[in-house]
Amino acid sequence: MLEYIHPFRDGNGRIGRLWQTLILSKLNPLFAWMPVETLVHHNQALYYKALQDSHTGMVDCRPFIGFMLDAIANSLYKYIDVATETAAYPIDDTVNDTVNKTSDDILRVIRSNPRATAQTIVLALGVSESTIKRHLRSLRESGRLRRVGSDKAGHWEVIGRLHE
Repeated sequence: MLEYIHPFRDGNGRIGRLWQTLILSKLNPLFAWMPVETLVHHNQALYYKALQDSHTGMVDCRPFIGFMLDAIANSLYKYIDVATETAAYPIDDTVNDTVNKTSDDILRVIRSNPRATAQTIVLALGVSESTIKRHLRSLRESGRLRRVGSDKAGHWEVIGRLHE
């Protein structure tokens, strides 16, 4: 509602994201430091698609809310990644379970289609591209996944078993 009342043609999204940050930071101060503008910038194509999907036919905010929740979750996982690299204690097992499930889901998609691209996996799993790329990098670094050939003409090889 505020974005439609705002008197300027440009800047409505920034005003909305500012309000979003303010509201979320009241729930948890961590959100005050979350770079929402950066999250949107790095996922701009998905952001605009979510906005478009929210206004197609009947107005339905679910695609936009889903996009933002996914972007926020990805950002929190990045915070967790940084924290666990420097922490002397292990992270909560529920976080590990979620990370393992996403990685295993990616490996399942790749096993069924070794030529799958990051975008193919995004569409198959309904997860953001940054999440997929982060997991692909992690799977490669951990030796569970290998790229054979070039990015355009190559394919993936899954090494080892899934977490069961």
